[in-house]
Amino acid sequence: MFIGGAIGPHVKFGVAPTLTGYGQAKRVPSGGLDVIGAVYPWRGLYARGGFGLTLGIPESIAVKTTGGGFGGLFGAGWEFHLNRKPDRNGSIGLGVDYDIRRISRGPVRHSLFFGVCFSW
Repeated sequence: MFIGGAIGPHVKFGVAPTLTGYGQAKRVPSGGLDVIGAVYPWRGLYARGGFGLTLGIPESIAVKTTGGGFGGLFGAGWEFHLNRKPDRNGSIGLGVDYDIRRISRGPVRHSLFFGVCFSW
């Protein structure tokens, strides 16, 4: 989820709260908040990047202790605009993001996300 808006015809800026489960390592969700900026250089094509904090990341699968972390993401995708009228701005997007986080103890965590998003 991305909460924000356009600050120009080719730039969006906002925050993205996250809620993540880690399956085997931890049965309780982890959460965080990223500040994200996106640039639209051509039609629906976008590139984005962000930085943020995360709480409750498990140190490893073998232990139940968790820690806070920081890190960022970068990605790219395409948005398909649903309306051609200027007063309506819905879109559906397809994208991929690479996310990397560093916690206080343990290795760096990184993930590749593929997603579909809807914005109005």
